[in-house]
Amino acid sequence: EEFFHREKYPRIRMLSDMIELGAAEGRYVFHGKLIIKDKEQELIFSFDANQKADKTELSGRFSIQRLDFDLGRNHSSFTIGEEVEVILRVLVSAEG
Repeated sequence: EEFFHREKYPRIRMLSDMIELGAAEGRYVFHGKLIIKDKEQELIFSFDANQKADKTELSGRFSIQRLDFDLGRNHSSFTIGEEVEVILRVLVSAEG
């Protein structure tokens, strides 16, 4: 099976249960779920929110165990580790 098998699993989803204020200004903590290939894991990570002109940039990072999501389980030629760091950068803007 393909690494992500995007025809069968076209979406990777993050669903928030709660966003709370972090310890520093502009810092927040995401509490929710990460869903990849119909495998669901609880997820908690910190992220920053920075205003940039008319947009807000959200940036954060977290690590996952790729085999928990069946990513590359049947590929013996991988040189990628089992723990993978995910780096997020999301630009948010208000629609008028």
